[in-house]
Amino acid sequence: MPSRVTRRAALTATASGLAALAGCSALGGSGDGGDDRMEFALDTLLATNKDSVSHTLHLQVSYDGDPIFWQSYDLGTEGNDSDPPADLLADHDWPEEPGTYAVRARVDDAETWETFTEVNSRDCAVLFLHIVEGGGVAALSKADSSCDEGEG
Repeated sequence: MPSRVTRRAALTATASGLAALAGCSALGGSGDGGDDRMEFALDTLLATNKDSVSHTLHLQVSYDGDPIFWQSYDLGTEGNDSDPPADLLADHDWPEEPGTYAVRARVDDAETWETFTEVNSRDCAVLFLHIVEGGGVAALSKADSSCDEGEG
């Protein structure tokens, strides 16, 4: 059973991430699951529902071609204090070494999966998935400066 992030923690993480989006880049997803993959180190995977209706988000993550994460989450709407929350932190011990990741996302019962294989930082990447109006998925990434704090 996935651990739930408190609404306050998720909102704080999302707000912090959105405040830092000046250094982020939008990532194009592909519906074909192509193999053009870059190596990077995934530190955090966040998702938020920006649509006006609740959705189920299905996530699959592979690392160097091997599936390492598969989970589905019910996401409510922003500004609504009811359960489930609109934001989530995909709780997983991601590999520390850079590798080729494929993050696949599907909303509700959509037939196609959006696949994200690139980020704008190869070290310590944070990936933000957004369910947009109409139930599509968009992604943004940024480097996580907190990873540097653990080095030394």
